[in-house]
Formats: sequence, structure tokens, C-alpha cells
Amino acid sequence: MARTFVIICSIVSLTALVTIILVACSMSILGYNEVGLNYSNWFKTVEDKTYRHGIHFIGLGHGFQRYDIKLTTIEFSGEPDANLPMIKCRTSDGLELDLEASLQYRVNAADEHAIFKIYTSYGPNEKAILNRVILDVISDTATLYTSNDFFTRRTEIQAQMKADLKSKVIQSTFHEVVYFQLRSISLPDLFENEIQNTEVMGQDIHTADAEYSREEVKFITNV
Repeated sequence: MARTFVIICSIVSLTALVTIILVACSMSILGYNEVGLNYSNWFKTVEDKTYRHGIHFIGLGHGFQRYDIKLTTIEFSGEPDANLPMIKCRTSDGLELDLEASLQYRVNAADEHAIFKIYTSYGPNEKAILNRVILDVISDTATLYTSNDFFTRRTEIQAQMKADLKSKVIQSTFHEVVYFQLRSISLPDLFENEIQNTEVMGQDIHTADAEYSREEVKFITNV
């Protein structure tokens, strides 16, 4: 009798232990800045539902395809730690420019199906496609302005690039561009020298005008 009781207790304990292990293996945790898709390792399928941070029961043999929803920075510059090199583009008058820029983006978590669209449309190529779209948008916007505009209307150009990025990136890649900075503009040496000469000439003219005004005042005073 005692032996039977021990066997029953052992079976119950083993069953409880196995159940606990199976339940634990069927649960997964998403961090505060994460969202995820429920992926079945058995059937190689993904559920069309976005899970947000917390503990979730998703089933045995399932795991999360995780996506970060905090702001991520992409830097285009000549610095060693930059994500990508400076952006080469052309103005409307054909001048080649190198633009140093940076932006901050995040997954469009407001759209419940955005994560599923990103996974099914781009898979592991998500970042590469995002970078390509960003480069194309900035290059296309640059062609709307002359080389001189990049110095006389720089604030306007930055605002237009940001607006174009916000509208086109979210349509193409389901990511939201939140901030954009046009940090510097690099010109061909010849054109940059011409600009410097123009500025020097402008300063000389201003100095000559000031000198003429002083002489004119002196003449009137003496008369």
C-alpha cells in the first residue's frame, strides 16, 4: 500500500514538474522598448498580431521575432563611427554635393500591422532597404534646389528633406522619421573657392561703401 502511494506521488510530482516546464517554455518576455511577432518554429509561420512589452503565453515551440521601438539614429558622415558615408547627390544645376546628415527613426508602432508588414515584406533586409529609401529621398529632394540655395536657403532645404522623409519613408518601409539634421555641406574645391572669392568681394564692396560714406560726411561737414 505504501509502495503504491509512493508511486502515485512520484507520478503526480513528475507530471506537475513536466507541466511547469512546458508552461515556462511556452512563455516569452518582451522588454519595455520591444514589440514582437509570434513565430512558430514547428510550422515556420508567423501570427499577424503585434505583441507589446510584458510576459506572453505564445505556445510551445514558439518564439518572438523582436523589433526595437525606441528611437534609432542613422548618421551619414566621414566619421569613423558613422553608420554610412556622406550622401552624394546633385543639385538642380548639376553640381555634386556631399551632405553630412543624421536622423532619428523608429518602427511605426502606432500601426498594429506595421510590424507584420515589415517582416513579410523585407525580412532580414529591413535595415538595408530603409537606408536605401532614405538615401533616395534625400537625393531626390536635393535635385529641387540650386547649389546656391544650399547656402542661402539651407533651413528651408532641411525642413523640406525632413517633410519628404516623414511622408515617403513611412509609406515605403513602415518606419517613422522623427528628427532630421542637415549638418554640413561639402562642395567641390573649385566651387568653394568661388564662393569664398565672392564673399571676399562682398566684404571689399561693403568696406568701400563705408569708406565712401565717411568721406561724404566729412566733405559735407567741412563745407
